[in-house]
Amino acid sequence: MDIKEYIASGIIDSYVLGAVSEQERQEVQCLSKIYPEIREELRIAEEAMERYAESIAKAPPAALRASILEKIAATPQDEETPIVPLKKVEEEATPEKDEAPIRILPVAYKWGAVASVFIIVTVSLLYFNASTEADKLSGELTAMKQEASDSSKTLESKLNELQLAMESVQERESFINAPSTRKLLLEGTDVKPDANATVYYDADNGNAILASSGLPAPDTGKQFQLWAIVDGTPVDLGVLDKDSTFTPRISLDNANIQAFAITLEPEGGSKVPTLEQLYVIGNV
Repeated sequence: MDIKEYIASGIIDSYVLGAVSEQERQEVQCLSKIYPEIREELRIAEEAMERYAESIAKAPPAALRASILEKIAATPQDEETPIVPLKKVEEEATPEKDEAPIRILPVAYKWGAVASVFIIVTVSLLYFNASTEADKLSGELTAMKQEASDSSKTLESKLNELQLAMESVQERESFINAPSTRKLLLEGTDVKPDANATVYYDADNGNAILASSGLPAPDTGKQFQLWAIVDGTPVDLGVLDKDSTFTPRISLDNANIQAFAITLEPEGGSKVPTLEQLYVIGNV
């Protein structure tokens, strides 16, 4: 028999942990009596298990003994209950000579029971930790999927916005560069001599686009408003967006336009232009 191979198989450790069959248990016990090497390995394993059990043992709280004694003292005692002397109990517990002696279980059984409980607790903790970690990872994965979905929707929305903006720019450039579109310069008045703006006007189709890059920033609570002068009467063409240089394409119902003008009005615009705040004007 190869003793080293037998020890290396792990059967000794399994025996100490109580994780062997009855046949294997008897085999280890038998071989440990025959081979000193196995007996020594068994002793080392049992001592290691004992040291481990001692290392994880926890002493009860110091106040526990006092608490138990207080509860015993507070419990009513039956005066008729006989008190059996300890000596008598010992005598009754002593087996008769003719009776078979009580067999004391080997140390391996004791540590086998402890080890079995330890294994069950350890496996339970590992399962709990693994389950908790799995739940955590599942939650993180769900959050990541949701975040990716939200990011995808946001990106798609931004792409749609860019697509619309690009189409708008292409449409505007196509209108501005069309042969039938005229470029009209609106020059500054005495209110703001260095102000200017440009109207791109297609008289054939009655459409116009204003470029307001030459206008100053309006005061708080104020907004620029575009007017068309038709037969000497100002016609409201809408207020200008403070954040945009170009207006959308403006459809003009009356083609008999004599001039374009821009005034500074209260935010939201006015029904009639404030001539004292006429910033630019240009004839058609």
